[in-house]
Amino acid sequence: MTGWSSVRNHEFRKQNAAALFTDRVFEHGEILAYIRLIQSYIVPPSAKNPAIQETRVNFIVSPNIVGNHSMRMIACGLVNAAGALREHAD
Repeated sequence: MTGWSSVRNHEFRKQNAAALFTDRVFEHGEILAYIRLIQSYIVPPSAKNPAIQETRVNFIVSPNIVGNHSMRMIACGLVNAAGALREHAD
């Protein structure tokens, strides 16, 4: 979604958004979560073209809202969660 509004040609954006599905995963308590929360009241995530689904996870327990935005930490959390699910299924 980054840069979406920087594409000024609305017809080009419309064509590229057709049947597009975006799953936005973010860490609970990270700095951008608060900005997205406010923004979602002004401009709610769209249901289609592009469809945007938001998933909040809580892998990092810390009051550091900037540190909680660590992509490395969220990636590790997702890998660990996938491994735990796989072990549970066996």
